[in-house]
Amino acid sequence: DWKAFEGCAIPAGSDIGEAESMTVEEAKRRCAADSTCEGFTFEGTDPQGPASGGPINLKASFDCVDADWVSYRKVRADSEDSCPAGPEGAACRGEPALAPASSQVAAPRHDWKAFEGCAIPAGSDIGEAEFMTVEEAKRRCAADSTCKGFTFEGTDPQGPL
Repeated sequence: DWKAFEGCAIPAGSDIGEAESMTVEEAKRRCAADSTCEGFTFEGTDPQGPASGGPINLKASFDCVDADWVSYRKVRADSEDSCPAGPEGAACRGEPALAPASSQVAAPRHDWKAFEGCAIPAGSDIGEAEFMTVEEAKRRCAADSTCKGFTFEGTDPQGPL
């Protein structure tokens, strides 16, 4: 199974081979046949295929940055059982993450976009995880120039239960 993420690009790196022109169905077949492939991404806004027949990039990891791209992620039937515990497994479990409107381009610090089914990868934490509301996390992140976004466990973009 596959989940499409509109307005989401998988960042540079973790490419499996060179980007190639192919259909979304062909990308699904190729990615499914490669155990290292976690998903694929292409420029455009139509989940049915890349703009102007452009290339599709197969990826060995999955993360989302806000862009006029579409990304697909493998959804495994056993993904709940095979996901790492804690924040590092949130994307695998299909839990939401919030990030400023663009992780690559300076954006107004108050402009936020929720990405359901994504997580900010482990290793870029600022301090320890704390209990707070989504609004408090936005305020604290906006006040810290090193903060690029935040993530939490749960399925409601308004915050954890």
